[in-house]
Amino acid sequence: MFKTPFARNRDDFATFEKCIMHAATGTSSTEFLVAEMLTHFLEELCAQVFKNRIVEIPGLGKFGWQGYYPHREDLRPYVFPAFNPSREFSKSVRQGGSPQGLDVDAVTRYRRHHHPTSRRDKVASRPFKAFETMRHHIKKQAQRVGYE
Repeated sequence: MFKTPFARNRDDFATFEKCIMHAATGTSSTEFLVAEMLTHFLEELCAQVFKNRIVEIPGLGKFGWQGYYPHREDLRPYVFPAFNPSREFSKSVRQGGSPQGLDVDAVTRYRRHHHPTSRRDKVASRPFKAFETMRHHIKKQAQRVGYE
């Protein structure tokens, strides 16, 4: 069974792991191969956004960057990653049901805690290192269970 490397809270990553397992079942691949391919895909998606290119995934939406221009003169403008969901995706989510009982603020809290200005003292590493580390852990997991 695939487990997300360096997952602090198991519940937060359970849905991600279900998606990996679904893709593995649908493609008759191992969950480790699917997870590794996903890290390569996401790495290239990030690289394209870094190059100021828009990445559109039909039925899902567009990834790109968005500029922020502060009103105060003592603050510098900056850019941050942005995702704009497609009309179909938004409609599907809206028709999915009631937000009662769900943690509807989870994404907002994540965005607030990972805002580019929230930790000016901490130099952020590129996501490439995170994907590389994740691939390393995925390969170790696969070897442990005898897939490689």
